[in-house]
Amino acid sequence: MRYLLLSVLVVCMIGILIPNVFAQDSEIPAWIKNNAGWWATDQIDDSSFLQGIQYLIKEGIMVIPPTETSESSGSEGVPAWVKNNAGWWADGQIDDNTFVSAIQYLIKAGIIVVEQEQTQPTVSEKEIQKLANEISNCDMSVYYGTLAYPVSSNCVLYSDDRESNYINSLPKTWISTYRVICDTNCNLSLYEHYDVENRLEKFHNENQHKQIFDAYISITPKQILDDLAVVTFSVGGNGYGSVTTLNSNAGLAFHLEFGQPRFILCKTEGSELCNYSDGSVSKVTISSVMIHENAHMLGWSSTQSDSDFDDYQVFENPLTEARKILQEKKSACEPNYFTHNSGCMNDNSYENLFFQKFWAHIYSDHKWFYDFDDLVLPSDNLFYKKYKEQFLKGSYSARNPDEDFAESFTAFVLWEKPIKSTVIDQKILFFYDFPELVEMRDFIRSNL
Repeated sequence: MRYLLLSVLVVCMIGILIPNVFAQDSEIPAWIKNNAGWWATDQIDDSSFLQGIQYLIKEGIMVIPPTETSESSGSEGVPAWVKNNAGWWADGQIDDNTFVSAIQYLIKAGIIVVEQEQTQPTVSEKEIQKLANEISNCDMSVYYGTLAYPVSSNCVLYSDDRESNYINSLPKTWISTYRVICDTNCNLSLYEHYDVENRLEKFHNENQHKQIFDAYISITPKQILDDLAVVTFSVGGNGYGSVTTLNSNAGLAFHLEFGQPRFILCKTEGSELCNYSDGSVSKVTISSVMIHENAHMLGWSSTQSDSDFDDYQVFENPLTEARKILQEKKSACEPNYFTHNSGCMNDNSYENLFFQKFWAHIYSDHKWFYDFDDLVLPSDNLFYKKYKEQFLKGSYSARNPDEDFAESFTAFVLWEKPIKSTVIDQKILFFYDFPELVEMRDFIRSNL
C-alpha cells in the first residue's frame, strides 16, 4: 500500500467544526485548485498535490474535522473517484465540503497520514506569577526575618530562635569551590573542599552543590552564559550570594558564590535541628538571589563598561589610598557612572542609563562602604533615611546603584508589570524599554 505522509502542525482547536470547511475570511489561492486539476489528470504527482493540502491546513484555510484512522486499509492506492473529485472541485462542479469528504476518506483509510504535532501544554501566566510571588515573598521574608509576607512550605525559614542561633553561629567560611566548564552544557569540576570545622564537614556535599548550580543554570539566560564568563563557583562565604569580578584577557570574568546552609531545604525530624546531609535544595528560596546576581553580571559585562576595575587589595586598611584611587577614577568617568566592580560605564549601558535616571540627582548625598573606616555602612544610614521611599528593598537597595539596579531587575522579573508611577515602579518599568531584557524576563519566568 502506498502511504502519503502529510506533516501538519495542529495548532489550537483543529477539531472544532465550523459551518464551512474553508475559513470564511481566507481566500483560497488559485494555484491550489490548479494543483487539484493537474493532479486529477496526472500532470503532477501525489507529493506535489499534498503540499498544497498541507499549506491549506497549516494556514488555517482548510479545516479538517476530526477523522479517525482505520487500523488497516484494503486500499492499495488513491481511488480513482478521489482524483475525479479533485478535478470536479477544480472545475467548480462540486462544493468544498464534498472535496474535503474525499480528503477525510484518504486520512481514514490511512492513505494520507496526518501527523498532529500538538504543542506541549504550557504553564499559564497566572501560574507563573503565582510561583514568582512565592519566590519574591520568600526572599523578602528571609531578608526581613519576618512572616509579614505569606510564604509556601518550599520557603526555608528558621523554624525557631534555637535553629536561627545555631545557623548564625556557624563560621562564615568557604566550603567548596568548583571550576565551571561550559561546552554544550555547563558542568562543575571540583577544585577544592576547604578544611573546615567538624560541624561544617557535612556541607562538603557535592550533590547539594550540583543542585544549587543546576538550579542556577536553569534560570540563567544564554546571553549571560555565553557573553559573560562565569569561571568559578563557590559554596560558603559570608552571605547569601555574591559575584566577584575578575580580570581576564577577554575582559570581565566572574566568580559566583552562594552561601550555606540557608539554601538547603531541611524539614526532616529526629536529628540535630536539620539533617543537612539528606536535604535538598529549595529553588523557591534561592531563585531570587540567583536572579539578583545575574543582574550584576549583566550590568558589569565588558560590553557595558571599560572593564577597568581595581584589585580588591586597595580596600586594605588604611583606606586613604583606596579612596584617592577610586575618587580619581570616578571623576574621570563623570558624568557616567563608575563602579569599582567593573569600571566606567558606557554611555548607553544599562547601569549608566539607570544611574542617570534615578541616581544622578541624589548621588552627591551617597557614601560607599569604603568611605567608612570599617568598610561597613552604618545602620543609621542617613542617605537611606532621606530617600527610603525610592528603594524597594530598604537600606539594601540604597547601598549603591549596583544593588539598586540588581534588586530592581529582580522585581522586574518576579513582579507583575507596575501600573503606578512611584519611583520604585518607574525603576521596574525601566527594564521594559529593552526588548532583549523583556525576552530575558520571559525565559527566566518560564524556568522558575
